[in-house]
This record gives sequence, C-alpha cells and structure tokens, in this order.
Amino acid sequence: KHGAGVFTWAGNYKGALFQASSWTGPGAGSYAKEDPFNPVLVGMAVLELSWTSYLNVNMTSINYNLGFDCHSPLAALKTAGADYASKFSLLELSFGNQVGGIGSVAMIFLLIGGIYLLIRKVVNWEIPLFFAIGVVVMAAILQVSDPHAFACPWFHLLTGNVIIGMFFLSTDYASSPFNNRGKMIFGFGCGFLTVIFRALSVHDDGVIYAILIMNLFTPMLDKLGKRPKSLSVNFLGRCKK
Repeated sequence: KHGAGVFTWAGNYKGALFQASSWTGPGAGSYAKEDPFNPVLVGMAVLELSWTSYLNVNMTSINYNLGFDCHSPLAALKTAGADYASKFSLLELSFGNQVGGIGSVAMIFLLIGGIYLLIRKVVNWEIPLFFAIGVVVMAAILQVSDPHAFACPWFHLLTGNVIIGMFFLSTDYASSPFNNRGKMIFGFGCGFLTVIFRALSVHDDGVIYAILIMNLFTPMLDKLGKRPKSLSVNFLGRCKK
C-alpha cells in the first residue's frame, strides 16, 4: 500500500507531513512521487505576497487611456462594490477588454486552449467543470445575500485567473487527485474558495490560494478511488511496472 496521488515523473516528493496517517497513507516510507503543492502556484503566491505593489496592474494602468475602463474589474468590485462592477460588459470581458495579465484577460483564447486540452485528453473534464460550478454556486449565494456588494457568477467566471486556473493550474497531474470523485470535490472546492477569497479577504483574486489550499486535501481525496498502477523509470529510460 503506497502513498496517495498520481505517479508521474513530474513529482518526486511528498513528505510524511502530508501522508503519515491511517487516512492519508503511510508517509515517507511509501512511494512519494507527487508534489504537495502546484510548484507554479507556489512561485506565484510568493511573488504576489512579497512584491504586491510591482504586480498591481490596477495601479500601473489607471492613468492610461486604452479605450475602456482601466480599472481592474476585481479591484473595482473590491473597492466600489457590485454596482460599479456591473458597468463592465460581460461581452467585453470575454474578449479581453479589461486590465490584467494576458493569462487573466484573454478569456476566449484561454477557453479555446482549455477545450483543446479536453479534446486531446490532456486533462479530464471533472476538475474544470466542477471548478466552474463551485464559482457559480458560491457567487450566486453571495449575490442573493447582498446584490449591491457581491457580483454575479458570470462576472467571477470572466475575470481574474479563473479560466487559466480552471484548465491549466488546478489540473496539474502531480498535485491534483487521480480518481473521478476526488477530482469533482477538488474542482468544486477550488471554485468555492476562489469566490470566498475574493469576497472576504484582502486579495482581489483568490484562485492561487484556493488551489493551494485544495492541494492539501489531495492525499485524502486520493483515498476515495482505486489507485492506478504506478510506473517507475530506470536509468535507461525504460518504463517498468
């Protein structure tokens, strides 16, 4: 009985801290071949927390005239509420007429890329779909509770890192669950926590932190399904069971 997670060459460590229990697995004495956290997101989180002012696109672009509102949609929602955020057209948001990095604003192109990954079966559908469901459910609950303070679900889907997180970040093989039920819960949790961070924390966007938190639960979610056969690679590059 080995540790939890997907066995791939991409991840080569997961310590006893994340697996040493009867529920999550035997820990360091097992095949520890997964990343405890998505390494890309760890880097993004460190940069965002350490050099916040340098990465604040809202402050750097507010003095420019780009032909559309140069406030970051999520920053506008955080500071001025849903009434101001409703001025952003959902169609324009879809085509990238908003302030932000290319991975945060080119929604149509990111969606096309995500669908391509699904068609090619590079990623499975469970995490992206339930990520979106989690965003919609939590955003709808908050909007019903206070429509003047919280934006509609479509606004949350079309802003920030939701689309890139949905298809490209949360689906990382080494730090996400391998079974279908685990993927559904993982995806839903990512979307749900994303809106919680946006609404109740000091951060405009919460995708990075939502996925990192759900990475903590990956070993337990892996226990919900049957473990796939693992592969190990010898020094000659040949795969063996």
